[in-house]
Amino acid sequence: MTIKLIFLSILILLKASFAQSEYISLISGYQSAEHNFLPDDASLSTVIYGATLDLSEWRLKQQGIMARGPKLSYKQGTGFQHLNVQIPLYHWHKHQGIWLQASQQNKNMEMTVSNSIVFLNDQNLSNTIGAGSKILAEHSINKYQLYWHEAIEYKAPLNLIGVFYYSEASPAASTISTSNADFFDGVFTGFGLAVGRLSDVKGANFQWKLNLAQLDMSFSDNATKHRVASKKESSGYLLDLKLEWHYRYYLAPYWYLVPQINLGYSTLFQNKTNPVNIEFKALNTLSASSLISLQHRF
Repeated sequence: MTIKLIFLSILILLKASFAQSEYISLISGYQSAEHNFLPDDASLSTVIYGATLDLSEWRLKQQGIMARGPKLSYKQGTGFQHLNVQIPLYHWHKHQGIWLQASQQNKNMEMTVSNSIVFLNDQNLSNTIGAGSKILAEHSINKYQLYWHEAIEYKAPLNLIGVFYYSEASPAASTISTSNADFFDGVFTGFGLAVGRLSDVKGANFQWKLNLAQLDMSFSDNATKHRVASKKESSGYLLDLKLEWHYRYYLAPYWYLVPQINLGYSTLFQNKTNPVNIEFKALNTLSASSLISLQHRF
């Protein structure tokens, strides 16, 4: 009963303070992804559910520190989790400010082994996996971004510029001169630049985001020592593009139905040509999701 009273009090406060730009929503849909990090392609397909609380347009004050509200989003499915948090740091104009974004994504990718392969982990333990075996590869991405965003009716073709720290982990295939293994514990970290466009108005919306980064690569480096052998060959470039379409359909006062389609493509490729000590093919990820959410605006 106490929790219900607290939730009701929050809703009453939101109704009194906001102007239908902020919302809470429930999300359902379908998520699929595949990548070629491993000797054979790995994939994931799952139904997902989630929720979003968006207070990012709540003007606590016109300018200053923490002048807007935060945005929180969480989605989950079988073998899939995604958490996103956005916090306003400083606004010098009612439509312009600096935000901090933290996101975490975890996927369990399934792969069927076509030929016998050897896996070497970061603790120098190897394991032979026979042909026909099915394995689950844990793939995680953590990202921390500081960005400028301008929200003047979302008319600009570009209204987001930021810098970010990126960390990705997944078993990944590589050819290393000091090892006869086929794939390893892959960890890829570094800094990058993000540009894009955000849009959320009544009717049709299109959003996009491009991430570019230079990453340090580790393929079970504690065991293989490939970064000591060649640090230049152990780095790569990340190109990550995300496209999103959604339509905000009015149902009734304060209520909207929002179908949404997301497409994503990323590639991580070696920045050294004709490598000697370590060589890996481009590590590509393709993802798609179709979602529908019910929004209640304040």
